[in-house]
Amino acid sequence: MKEDTVVVKIEFYDHGLGREQVIYGEVKASKIDRFETNEDSWITLSDSYRSLSVPKIDVVCISEFKDGEVKYRKGEEKAIASKNSKDLVGISSS
Repeated sequence: MKEDTVVVKIEFYDHGLGREQVIYGEVKASKIDRFETNEDSWITLSDSYRSLSVPKIDVVCISEFKDGEVKYRKGEEKAIASKNSKDLVGISSS
């Protein structure tokens, strides 16, 4: 499988600075397998080779920069991998 570079855009509110921050990170993967949260308040996007962890607190959204946007909101703990291999992740609405 061909590996593509996916640029992940993460928006979150930084209480220390008192404003919204945006972080960009590159993930090289043919498909992201999992979207995880854990008790340490970090969000982990991972595939079979690597992972990208970002603070869960005050995350407004996580976007896959090329093809579309996936939103993460507080209280939405249940997340599933997208069926479309071009999407970074999919969020369960339940």
